[in-house]
Order: sequence, then C-alpha cells, then structure tokens
Amino acid sequence: MGPIAQKCLNACFAGGSKALKSPQAQTKVISFGRVLSRAAASKIETGEWQLFNNLKPLFESVAAYNKYAAKVSEPEQLKSLERLKRNAPPELSIITAIGQRKLEIIGLKISMMPSSDAGLGDASHQHEQYTGSAAINDGQLQDIALNNTHAGNIDPAKADIFQCQENYLEFRLAACFDHHIIEASFSPMSKNLLIRGCNDGGDFRLKIWRQGADGNWLQKGDVEDSASIYRYELNRSENTLLSSSYDGNVKVSTLNSDGRWEEAVVLALTPYDEDYPRMDAGFSPGQNKIMSYDPQNGKINVLRQDSNGRWTPLTQTKEIIHYKHTGPQQPPFKATNDYFLTYQGSKVTIWACNDESNCLEEKKVFECGGNIASAQLSDDEQHAVIFTWGNQTIFLGCDVDGNWSQIGEICHPATIITDDNQHITNLVCRALFNATGHYALTKDIDNTVIVSGYNAYGVWEGKAEIRCCSDARFSPSGGKILARFESGGSFKLLDCKSPDDRLDQGQTFVHHASREALFSPSENLLLSYGYKSNFACIWGDDEEGNLVEKARVYHLAGIDYAAFNAREDSVLTRGCDWTVKIHGLDSQGKWQERLAFKHLLEIREARFSTSGRFAYTFSQDTTAAILGCDDNGKWTTLAVTEPGAYGIHGAHFNALENHFLTYGNKINRKDTDQSGLVQLWGIGDDGKWIKKEEVIVDFPIKQAKFSPDSEHLVIYCNDVRQEPFHSEAGIALLWKIPANNRE
Repeated sequence: MGPIAQKCLNACFAGGSKALKSPQAQTKVISFGRVLSRAAASKIETGEWQLFNNLKPLFESVAAYNKYAAKVSEPEQLKSLERLKRNAPPELSIITAIGQRKLEIIGLKISMMPSSDAGLGDASHQHEQYTGSAAINDGQLQDIALNNTHAGNIDPAKADIFQCQENYLEFRLAACFDHHIIEASFSPMSKNLLIRGCNDGGDFRLKIWRQGADGNWLQKGDVEDSASIYRYELNRSENTLLSSSYDGNVKVSTLNSDGRWEEAVVLALTPYDEDYPRMDAGFSPGQNKIMSYDPQNGKINVLRQDSNGRWTPLTQTKEIIHYKHTGPQQPPFKATNDYFLTYQGSKVTIWACNDESNCLEEKKVFECGGNIASAQLSDDEQHAVIFTWGNQTIFLGCDVDGNWSQIGEICHPATIITDDNQHITNLVCRALFNATGHYALTKDIDNTVIVSGYNAYGVWEGKAEIRCCSDARFSPSGGKILARFESGGSFKLLDCKSPDDRLDQGQTFVHHASREALFSPSENLLLSYGYKSNFACIWGDDEEGNLVEKARVYHLAGIDYAAFNAREDSVLTRGCDWTVKIHGLDSQGKWQERLAFKHLLEIREARFSTSGRFAYTFSQDTTAAILGCDDNGKWTTLAVTEPGAYGIHGAHFNALENHFLTYGNKINRKDTDQSGLVQLWGIGDDGKWIKKEEVIVDFPIKQAKFSPDSEHLVIYCNDVRQEPFHSEAGIALLWKIPANNRE
C-alpha cells in the first residue's frame, strides 16, 4: 500500500485492533469481491487513492450495520450483511464476530495486488491492512481524485454493475447508498452533482460532488440529517446550498477556500407535523437573501449575504408572527427581495428589509373592515391584494419613494344562489397580477371573474366582469387575458392594450368539446384541443383585427396534448389514436400536415425540443422516434428505436440537441434479471442520427439525464430484486460525453 494511503488509514482507524483482541468474540473471515488489477505500476497508488476515497461511505455503513444488528433477528442481520458486502469495494474482506447474541463487524481486510501485466513488479507481493470499524473523522479526509477510467478501459470493479456496448462514454464516478437513492441532479451551471439518498437505519444524506479543473469529480460535501431532506436549492452562483428537513432544520452551507462545502448557518425550526403544512425556505429573486417560514409557530426569518459572503440573520425590531389560513386563496410561500407582508385578524403589515441597519422594519399597517382571509404580493413587489372573509378585495400599491397606500377596492356580488335556491355569502378565492402589475384578476366561488387595473389617470378600477368563467389567466407578457367558460369549448380573449379602457369588447371563439387553449410564444396565435374533440384548432388574426380559425389538425380520437414549437412555425399534436402529427406553415403561410408518426400502443410522451428544430415521441410499444425539420420546413423521421424487452420510461434531448437518450426497465416483472437500459443517440459523421451507446445496468433505472452544459450524463437506479416494492440499494453512475461529440 502506498505511503499516503497507509498514513490516512492509520489516522482514521487507529484503535480498531482492540476489537480483534476481544476474548468473547468467535471470529470468522467472510471474503468477497475480486483482487483489483491495474495495467501499469504507475496506477497502483492511484488505485489506492480511489479505494480510500470509497472508504468513508463504507465505514459509515459499517457503523450503521452494527447499530442495526443489535435490534433485529439473526436472519435480518445476515441479510443486511449481504447487502453491505454487495456494495463494498472488491478489494475488501469483512471480519465479523459473534458475541453477545449478535453478529458484529469488527474489522476489514484490505487487499491490493498488482497484476502480472508487463511493467509490474512481483505479482505475488500483496499489501494488506487490517482496520477496525471506527468512524471516519471528516477533518482527516483529503480530496482524492477518482482514477480516470476512459472509454475502452472500464474499471473491472464496476464491470458487474453495468455493461457498455460501444465504449463511447468515459466513465467518471459511481456513488452508492445502502438503501436507495431519492434523487440525482446537476446544478444549473453543471459544476455540482447532488445526490440525495438513504443508507440502512434511516440515515438520510445529501452528498455533493464537484468537478475539478482536471475534469475529475471529487466529493465536496455531505449534509447529514436525522430526518430526510425534502427540499434543497443552490443559488445561481452555486456557492451556497440551502436545504430543508422534516426535523425542522434549515441549513445553509457555503464553499470554503478549498472548494469544500461547510455548514454556515442552521435555523432550528419546528419539526414537521402532518396537521400543518411543511416549513419552507428559499432564495430571494435577487439571490442575496434567504427567507424561511414556519407555519406551526408563524415565524419568518430572513438571512442576508454581506459583502464578505457571510449569511447573517436580519434582526426584527418587532416580533413577526404570521399564521396563514388554509384555503384556495393561499399562494405558496415565496421568498422576496425587499418587502413581504403578514396578516392577523383584520390587520395587514408590510415589512421592509433594511440592508443598511441589517433589520426588518415595519413599513405600513392597514386596518381592514373585516377579518382577513388571505393577502399576497405581486411578483414585482409593488402591489398587494387583500381578501376579506366575504366579497371584498383591497389593492395596495407602492410609490417610487417606497411608501405604501390603498389604491383601490373591488367588490364581487355579496351573495350567490345555489341550485336549491339558497342564498349564501360569496367568497373571493383567487387573485392574479399580470407581469407588469398594472392589472389583476379576481375570481369568486360563483365563478365570476373581475378584471381590474389602472385607468389613464392612474386610478385603480374595475375593467371587465366575466360570469360563468371556469378559468382565466394572463398571457406570459401580461398583455392579454384568456378566459374559459363553464359550458366547455367556449373561450374569450381580452386585450389589455385595447382602446376600450374597460376591456368589455373581448373576442369569443368556440371549439366544442375542447378543454384547453394556449398562447403561442409571440401570443399572436392560439391553440385549442381536448380529449373529447377529434381535432386541434389553430386561431389567429385575419389582418383586420378579428380572431378566426386558421387550421384544424384531425385525429381519429381525442387529443391529449398539443403545443407550438419555439419558432412558431410548427404545431405538434398527440392523439388518443396513438399518432403524433406535426403541422407546419408552407410558403404561402398556410398550415399543412408535415408528418404523421403512428405507434402500436398508447403514447407516453411527445414533445418539441427547446429550439423547435426537433421533436421526439415514445410509446408503450417500447419504441421511440426522433423527428426533425430541415431548412425548408420539411419534417422527417430521423431515427426509430427497435422494440425489445425493455420499456421506455423517459426520453429527452440534451441542451445542444446533438444527443438524445431513452431509459427504461425490463417489461417482464417476473424475470429475475430486473436490469435497466439506457440508449444514447447522436449524430454520425454522415449527419444522420445513430445509436452511439447502449448501457445495461443491473438495477432498475429511476432516471437518466444530461447535465445542463451537455458534457455529462448521469444514471441513477435502485436495486429492488431482493424484495418486491422495497429498495435494497441505490447507485448513481456518471459518464463524460466525448468532447468531439459535443460540438
């Protein structure tokens, strides 16, 4: 064993020999795995580094096993031991002892033997180190680079986990959990890989790997928690990690100068109670604040990042208590930049974050005529709406000097008449602001929608009333309103820029049996469709300001999905007749059918790529297809996967749209080999789409995804072969996509 690895092992496991000398122990050695071989002597110490890098999670698992074994029967002890052996590196043997009526792990035997390949020394020279099962001290660990295993040279220690058919990908990392993996994801800039999972004994962890300048991935963080982490988030700079757990802890971790994650702040809130909503925490839109809300005690905490990158809590000049009511009016908690509001009884308070004094100050208190049911801020934090228990809606506004005042009030009908002619009190249940904050929609329980906003004189007033409205929403830009009526298939389009300031002159269009209508990216077109309609309808302007039907896309059965592409020159429809159709604009601006792709069974998903130049579809018939559009607007089928023994559970393009993957598992659940399959497609030298790689993993695959920068691919899976519906182990596998194929 190399001197560095020997030194680290001695530091970590000193005292482990005490367990070996126990007179009460009847010791037996259970050997498993294979001897690790290397192709050259120069790689031996690199292999030791790799082995040592794997020791930390192993010894955490050993400690968890010994704790677990003391509580369960002998068969369960043996079963758990077998799971541990399966997930351990192949160079190790476990030393166990039977004492005090339980099976206990008291040591490990580490064996590293170079092979007899050319360039190596005496192959019979074997290095061994016996260690005890003492816990690893995080402070004693160093970053150890993972040995680069390039295409065509896969580490034999991993060869029994997966098989690559073409050796197209470069293997980078295998991360294991004893019990299962909950989620694996890349950070937005692809610098970090975050994996959340559970070891035996309910040991939930969030582990973080970070890519170094040399391309190697090193474990840089391990967020431990006695309860599972249900939400985590990185800021845009990817130097702060925020995690929330069921035990009530909100943890803030930051990157230190060595590039490792360190716990910076812990907010100890109330543990989760099923009778209350979960506590929540998030970064502000400006990313310089973190806000948390505890619904059980009503407390709100705000942390601010100072010029040195430290996160410190803002002091509260007055105690801030906010108890949200449950009901349809309640928007989800959302962190804000400068203002937030609370309410209690008949009072609403606007609070401001004062960065200069590092405190939260009371900005304005509003007294309403009745008890408050809900209140919320607009996204730009310049307007607010208050619902009282009844038909009253009050609007607040903030001027350029930061002063808040009441700017308007809208009243819905006071009572509604039920089907049995009973009069009951009305209740406003929903409000939406548009993107600019100049208009709002309010909807009551009688499905009456009132549009209100500023007039030409800056006064807030009612603009339009829409009765029997099942849904209403603003377009993404906020310039238009689309309302759907209760009767089904009838819609109304309102233009917020209309010369008619009251918006009463909206245009109505009808598509019988449709259930959905949506805007195109430019908001100049609309698309309607539904399960009970055998066609989708494209709507647009007739150049005289009238909304007219432009085209219909027919299917033999209902349509369960339809969408414009980003370029707005194509429409994709997914029919209940197992057919995907794409219609496009011809040179005369007419919509024509460009492609129809027929599956043999129900379609699971069909989507355009982000750019709109490609599309994909996959079905329960175990096939997937890549569809593409040339410069002349012609859509063709570029590739089709062959049906086989594996289903397809997911598929997508990478960000560069030069690779496409599908993943799925064995269809036959009775097959003892419940492996998973990932197919990776790319563009060949001749410009055609071809299958670049096929990865078979021994475990059922939960998900496969590309990194946002398209440079890596991660697969994570859980081993459910031992017991039906119960995961026994989780593993995540990371590959690098060759650079010459990412251009």
